[in-house]
Amino acid sequence: MTSHSSLDVEALKARVEDAKQALTTKLTALTSSDDWKRTLESMAVLGRTSIGRLSFRNLLLLVSQRPDIAHAATFQAWRALGRAVRKGERALYVLKPRFARKAGDATDDEAKKLVGFGLLPLFALEQTDGPPLEASVVPCDVSSPDSFAHSVDRLREVALQHCPHVATIELRPRTPDDERGVYGWFARSTRSIVVLTDTSPHQQFATLVHELAHVILHGADEHHSRSTKEVEAESTSFVVCHALGLDTSSFALPYVASWAEGDLDAVAAAGENIRRASMAILDALHAEAEGEQLTEAA
Repeated sequence: MTSHSSLDVEALKARVEDAKQALTTKLTALTSSDDWKRTLESMAVLGRTSIGRLSFRNLLLLVSQRPDIAHAATFQAWRALGRAVRKGERALYVLKPRFARKAGDATDDEAKKLVGFGLLPLFALEQTDGPPLEASVVPCDVSSPDSFAHSVDRLREVALQHCPHVATIELRPRTPDDERGVYGWFARSTRSIVVLTDTSPHQQFATLVHELAHVILHGADEHHSRSTKEVEAESTSFVVCHALGLDTSSFALPYVASWAEGDLDAVAAAGENIRRASMAILDALHAEAEGEQLTEAA
């Protein structure tokens, strides 16, 4: 006779598989639609309850369950913020990894191996009642010369913290020797990010974030050899600028199908890279503690 607990385990396994299938469906949809930009916009939300704080895969899972979602947290996390989940609200589920320690005496994270997934219940802001969330302070206004200079200084700190192969960030006028149509680059020979100043502060900021994303994600290697790397850098710049309320209508984001070639793992990896770089840059610009998260979801 099957025990009640074994039935529960089988039901959980079935729900985990359903979640994995939903994720595959969402990733597949990204490769054949204009959902990429909308997904980046979902990521571009300030605040510690932003769904951009979750992994890219779990962000997609939440959006597949509730397309308009921007903020999500656990029952207890909302309670700590003074908000209560309304009675009768159905949880939204994301995947939570389960690890087991490998044999041996090692105690660090590398000694752990992934053995499966469970489900973590979250609730959207709209499923709760209580005082409004504390307004997120917009980190910068690049239209102001002083604020623009301060933002550049903060991004220099990001470069020094995350990119030991970067020595300087140089903003300078264009010279006759500079390639036409290029607004910035990473010069490996001088270990310098160069941004040309013959454009608006808005464009200079977007270019700086683009190049900074390259060096955060792609190291000291030549970063113009693969289209995926350009997508990652430009998408990171889009997320950061959108989160700051800057005009993103001029961004040219290619269809996923044009660079992913149907590889769903590549799409998920690129999305996670973009999320990681965007959060690092926004955390550096924002007053909140860097890397703060409300869940340990994968």
